[in-house]
Amino acid sequence: MPATRANAFVVVGILLVIVNFSYEIGPFGNRIRPWSPNHGSSGPISTIIPRSSISPTDIAFANLELFASVFPGNATSEMVNGFTELQSTLIRSLQFFWPLETLSMTLVLDDTVYTNSEERDSMTTTTRSLFHASVAAKVSIQYNSLSNHSLYGRGYLIQQLIMFWADNFTDAEYIGFVDDDTLFSGAVQANDIFDELGRPRVIVTPAKLTPRTWWTDATTFAFQQEPKVYGMNYFPVVINASLLHKMRAHIMLKHPQYSCFDDFYMALIRRNGENLHAIENEFSQFYMMMDFAYQFHRDEYDWHIETHECDRLGFPQEQCLPFSRVSLHAGWFSPNVHQDNYDTKEVRREFVSENLRRGYCYSVPPPPAQSKLHHQEYEEMAKLDNERCQQYNKSNYNWKGEWHFEEPTAWRNGKVTAGQMRMAHRTKQQSRQLRAWDENELAFLFGSGSQL
Repeated sequence: MPATRANAFVVVGILLVIVNFSYEIGPFGNRIRPWSPNHGSSGPISTIIPRSSISPTDIAFANLELFASVFPGNATSEMVNGFTELQSTLIRSLQFFWPLETLSMTLVLDDTVYTNSEERDSMTTTTRSLFHASVAAKVSIQYNSLSNHSLYGRGYLIQQLIMFWADNFTDAEYIGFVDDDTLFSGAVQANDIFDELGRPRVIVTPAKLTPRTWWTDATTFAFQQEPKVYGMNYFPVVINASLLHKMRAHIMLKHPQYSCFDDFYMALIRRNGENLHAIENEFSQFYMMMDFAYQFHRDEYDWHIETHECDRLGFPQEQCLPFSRVSLHAGWFSPNVHQDNYDTKEVRREFVSENLRRGYCYSVPPPPAQSKLHHQEYEEMAKLDNERCQQYNKSNYNWKGEWHFEEPTAWRNGKVTAGQMRMAHRTKQQSRQLRAWDENELAFLFGSGSQL
């Protein structure tokens, strides 16, 4: 159980509602949503915060649900995969850095992981056991019935398909997509995820600069127009849940030859031939989601386009302001992916540990916030944190945790955007607040303790 080092939280009134799933009938009748999730799973009660006396930023954050499509994998392998990667990377960093009092999360597995109700219940229990007991109750475990590989492609593609239907698994207003190798890299606050108007912050790259041409081809195929932004370069990818229905409906308007969205999906993954393993048939769900949001719902999001060539590429300067991330993509983080042993459990564990140490040190609030504590308590905390963090220069960037998702940010390449990065760093540092920390994890990271 996390120990609270300061009275950091304000209790607000809450209204509890039971999660409800329902069909949506749009102008295409049942063409938009031909299926629903397997309801043999157990989920938490959603928490809705009344929309009064708190900021739009906090309201939006309170109505955010994290979402991941996962699989068990091979637990006996020395390589990180499946649940071992999920627990060692995403869950470990989430439990350390996310404000758990507001956490709501859905994990979706294929229905092929069980053959009867007893096995399904056992899988649900096993999945929950990956979390601390105090956190597991905040996590909904659901099962996907679209698991036919001959129709929908291999597991990697099906995981992406599930995200197109994420609004079938949750009634949250906002959905934050993460992969199982997402590594949170610092304490997360509401203003890291939503702006002052309560709009999701978005970090994207100009579509013209993405090297993955087959993903551009897929997005062009879907929308029948040239894409503008590429969205697979930050986590969590946060959208208003209503965007998914609007995107599916728009795609059906562009492709009236298909009877339902899943028929379109099957054509998407065969657009360049029947080989479902061909890279030319792959796509990025985040590319498609964020390009649709930019093209048709631009004012509903706070855009940070990752380039120092805004004018040349035709984007407004105010959309290219640097903004620091809250995570990195551990499974694809360069230069680690070039190490032969990078994906072993041992190497990943230390990589995660080092990022948790660094992220903790950059998350410590500046003295004005800490001075609100009793003087003696502040002195003790400051001394301890100075000992823990002396190797990190906090006047500089948390470069690897905030400005390097898979590759180093392009913002550093421009004189103007590099200066704006420094301003963004100072603004973030000044906004850090006191919070609760998992003292067991701190002991493991900085002193004596056992692996959680």
